[in-house]
Amino acid sequence: MKPWNEIKWQAVKPRRRALKIGESFFQWWQAQDAREEKNAAEQIIQAERVAIKQALMVWSDDGGATA
Repeated sequence: MKPWNEIKWQAVKPRRRALKIGESFFQWWQAQDAREEKNAAEQIIQAERVAIKQALMVWSDDGGATA
């Protein structure tokens, strides 16, 4: 028969593995979320640049500062 501390260790070990898997999944999930936020921010910045460029083109077509 095994000593109680070995039995206890065997019972705890799979739980620790499960916790590690859960932690690594949580870290992966956070990285995915951060990547999505970064992509969204880049798209917003790009859209703002296009809007500014188009506004300047319209402004210069209207005569710019002399209008």
